[in-house]
Amino acid sequence: MIEDQSNSLDGDIKVDLCKECIQWAEDHNRAFLRQTLQARLLAVSLVRELKKVDDKDLIVEVQLEESKACYHLSNLAKARAALTSARTTANSMYIPPKMQAALDMQSAILHADERDFKTAFSYFYEAFEGYDSVNETVEAMRALKYMLLSKIMLDLPDEVNTILSHKHATKYSGPDLEAMKAIAAAAKKRSLADFIGLFLNFQAFGNYCNELQCDPVVKKHFNSLSDSMLEKDLCRIIEPYSFVQLSHIAASIDLGQDKVEKKLSQMILDKKFSGSLHQDDGMLIVYDVEEPDPTFQYAVETIHSMERANFLKNMANRRPELSAPPEQFYDENEARKYSSNSRMVKIQAELAERAYDLLELPEDQPGVLLDIGCGSGLSGEILTENGHEWMGLDISKDMLSEFSLHSYCVTSVDLVAQEDNETDGELLLGDMGLGLPFKPGCFDGAISISAIQWLCHSNSNSEDPKKRLFHFFQSLYACLGRGARAVFQFYPENPAQCDLICQQALKAGFRGGLVVDFPESKKAKKIFLVVNAGGNAQSTPKPLTVHEEENARTQVYNNGRTSNHAVGKKFKKPVRGTRDFIEKNKERLRRKGKEVRESTKYTGRRRH
Repeated sequence: MIEDQSNSLDGDIKVDLCKECIQWAEDHNRAFLRQTLQARLLAVSLVRELKKVDDKDLIVEVQLEESKACYHLSNLAKARAALTSARTTANSMYIPPKMQAALDMQSAILHADERDFKTAFSYFYEAFEGYDSVNETVEAMRALKYMLLSKIMLDLPDEVNTILSHKHATKYSGPDLEAMKAIAAAAKKRSLADFIGLFLNFQAFGNYCNELQCDPVVKKHFNSLSDSMLEKDLCRIIEPYSFVQLSHIAASIDLGQDKVEKKLSQMILDKKFSGSLHQDDGMLIVYDVEEPDPTFQYAVETIHSMERANFLKNMANRRPELSAPPEQFYDENEARKYSSNSRMVKIQAELAERAYDLLELPEDQPGVLLDIGCGSGLSGEILTENGHEWMGLDISKDMLSEFSLHSYCVTSVDLVAQEDNETDGELLLGDMGLGLPFKPGCFDGAISISAIQWLCHSNSNSEDPKKRLFHFFQSLYACLGRGARAVFQFYPENPAQCDLICQQALKAGFRGGLVVDFPESKKAKKIFLVVNAGGNAQSTPKPLTVHEEENARTQVYNNGRTSNHAVGKKFKKPVRGTRDFIEKNKERLRRKGKEVRESTKYTGRRRH
């Protein structure tokens, strides 16, 4: 009852009435009534008291009233803070629809004050639905009016009638809504005279002045509405002209020439239209608006696209992992290079020999080795020359097709088979990132040449390089014998890739580290990961240096021909094609029970 009576009174009378009622409640020991009345006076001390008794319903009401009061006092920062506190408290409890609508209404008003009318419209709509659901017609009408105001401020006056034709809005009518419709019509006509008349000319435009001027929210946006309508009216007047006198514009809009000139200058600076003012002649020159030529923008975008394409091409040439997945990159043409390009064959052979040396296998003890990423089998030939049997794994079918191989059958793994193979190797088609399909402890060692860096790149969102590396190393650890060694030669793109590969190898159980040959040389530098699968601790092999490389090779002149021989194990190896090389291979085949022709005086002789 007190609230209904106070709504019809002026502000000062409301304050006096509340104070009298609070005093009466204190005299009669009516604590709840006193707190409710103090909430309407925004007593700050009341909030602390309510927090002690945990009366959240009343706390929300107090903070909401505080936000409203700060808004009317133009203290927007404090109004937002109080509203935030009210919403925070409301989120921890059930709020009646009426109170929730009041919170949405206050949020919308504050957003509108920040000129965020799009967000404000959403909150006004929520408040309108909330008030409409509890039959609060007065507040629902107010929320609907502010919805229309938001559309007008967004320069969308055509949507006003659409909103009013909504099923929930059709039952509401009154001078407030008629006033907003009149403002929308004036905005659509771009008529400043009609707009000003709504506020000032009471006789000509009905009773809208009282509804609009007495509303604090609408009144607060009156200046921005006036500026917007003035700009629209000026644009409407000067639109048909290229040259127009300022006096004519002032007479058409019924404003002083000085005000019109000042506003036109501001609009030109704000680029609302293109023109220039001639004050001496009192003339405004309006320029035609030239549509921007998109050719320049298209040219800039084309240049950027070409630069990016060139960058990707250079990166792909430098690092094949960036151009395509390995099964696509190593196609038939790329695989043919590994058999026909003598430089690539030489590099692969040298890397495979160095990887085999790092295995440090016992001499004269043939073993079974695994070649990971074997390609066309070039590295496998080195293993065969040293008397070992081997098995190769590669993801490219075209690379495997370049090399003759024995038939081998593994479930769910595709194989390629050919005849007439001179090596003791079998090749398997598969993805090492999915794990190795071999029995535990079946290999005495493993090598890999330029392969594992491919696992650092994912070909789809479902592939995780870290998981693929760990799965590979984990399965490799299982299929190696205890104490067996694995050597990986790879080309890391950056130190982070190096760290990633080493971390996943150690995580899978391997022990070892990196061996970097010729670390001071940019071209000759080679990186090897040397790891051991359990067993006794073994020291990491020493890397080669530039000084050792110069002393490792000696020139031997024989009949005018020069041949290079490496010291150590490489010095003992027979040169391919010589009699010693052929005799060694024949002896190896005899041990396997194969029939081999006897050597003659012509065996290994160079034909001229």
